[in-house]
Amino acid sequence: DDLLAALRLDPARLVLLTTGGELRLRAGAAERVIARDVGDPRAAGDRRVIAFTQYPPGGGPGGAPGRLVALDLDRGARWVITDDPLASSPFPVPGSDAVLYVSARTGLAALYLATPGQAPRQLTNVGRRAVDAGFVPVPGRELAWLDPHHAIYTATYDGVARLWALELAGGAAIDLGPGRRPRATSAGVEVIVDGAVRTWTAAEVIARLEVTP
Repeated sequence: DDLLAALRLDPARLVLLTTGGELRLRAGAAERVIARDVGDPRAAGDRRVIAFTQYPPGGGPGGAPGRLVALDLDRGARWVITDDPLASSPFPVPGSDAVLYVSARTGLAALYLATPGQAPRQLTNVGRRAVDAGFVPVPGRELAWLDPHHAIYTATYDGVARLWALELAGGAAIDLGPGRRPRATSAGVEVIVDGAVRTWTAAEVIARLEVTP
């Protein structure tokens, strides 16, 4: 009854989030707590790294701000992604220790990329101070990786859900049009457009990003 969310990592392992903020790893019949005071956990596409918001002991959403933390379940390594109190929505990048996240530290929500040992790098809305024609909205929970360098996500702006593509190296982002629920598949990414399932290959999306001004 206290289970809030569950994620299957592989046939033998589950990650569980309880209503009390405990993050648990279940492997077969064994179960152990791997983090406490946790909110909003997400896994990489390869299910190796879990990233989450960790609040002060006994805290939680609506209380003192937390910090973003990553945990490598295979190596047992743990690191702080950022102490930025305005950071949220961490998305681990598959095949690496980097984490994509959202922050409004400049006064405008934007996407940042954090890599251990390096200062976080702002990818979108660099230098902007207002929502204008060049503003790139940020994702909610829906994001799928094309590969370790490109992602598609859903952003809801003015009540309309639209799909955006993002390239990590230079921060290029393009509006792909109305749609939602991107999901990585062996063929590329499945999305829902006008109630129907469509599949975009990685090459199709990357080609559109490469012609972005």
